[in-house]
Amino acid sequence: MSKRAQQRRKKRLKRIQEQASLSPEAVNDEGQPPSKKAPRRKLTEDAWMSWRTGLLLNGLVSLALALFVGWQVFPVGGLKEAVRWGLIAGLSIWVVFFLTLRFTLWIRRSELNR
Repeated sequence: MSKRAQQRRKKRLKRIQEQASLSPEAVNDEGQPPSKKAPRRKLTEDAWMSWRTGLLLNGLVSLALALFVGWQVFPVGGLKEAVRWGLIAGLSIWVVFFLTLRFTLWIRRSELNR
């Protein structure tokens, strides 16, 4: 083993020993004592997308699905059937959205009333 490799090995072993000597309670992820540690937020605490962006995205997806389904049905069923199935497909996205919203509000009602 070369001298340079021995020095690197010693440095690596020293670093491993230093990390092992630190207890997890003594230092947090940022290297600060626990008293200065900021409180962690839950993943479900804040929305990851704004309400406006979510509604816009939901509207675009439902419109795209309605147009796609209508386009697929038109050659077989005619205009009336294409519009009907397009509306059913587009509105089904909104039904699922509002059912999920209601369910989420029902589950988190105790958290929201605090």
